[in-house]
Amino acid sequence: MATVELTKETFEEVIKNNPFVIIDFWAPWCGPCRTLGPTLERMAEQMNGRFVLAKVNADSNMELGREYKVQSIPAVKLIIDGKQVDEFTGALPENQIRAFLDHAIPTEADKLFDQGADADEVGDGEKALAFYDQALELEPNHFGAVIGKCGILVANGQMEEARELMDLLGPAAANDPAARQLR
Repeated sequence: MATVELTKETFEEVIKNNPFVIIDFWAPWCGPCRTLGPTLERMAEQMNGRFVLAKVNADSNMELGREYKVQSIPAVKLIIDGKQVDEFTGALPENQIRAFLDHAIPTEADKLFDQGADADEVGDGEKALAFYDQALELEPNHFGAVIGKCGILVANGQMEEARELMDLLGPAAANDPAARQLR
């Protein structure tokens, strides 16, 4: 279920059953809505389940529009675990929408990194390393997974392997305190 039509009647079920929901308030007469809608639908498909796109016809669901303080359309609201955490209005270019989504909605690699960090925090380096490796299989330059894995490699005395892995981060590592400490 990548895209659903949202009404007052279906609202609770969609919000309750999906941790990440993008609500797109639109109307048939709105030109920018006709540009933004297909872009969001395509991205929902491409991002393969990272979020549910809930389309709300603002003309026939005015109560939801009022509830979400929609002043103009298109209006896009980001709902995480049932609470609105961010929004934008207007038909943004795809690269800006992707940045908006990537910033707020974790990838599978992000989730694996979090599990690795949790294991690392309780001292289970072997389990943490396995999660970091899985994250790096999905995203070879995942910053957090590289830093986490390097920390374990350094602790195990595997300096050369840690150096090689840190090189993947390039200049991004220069501004990060954890990366500087590992170097």
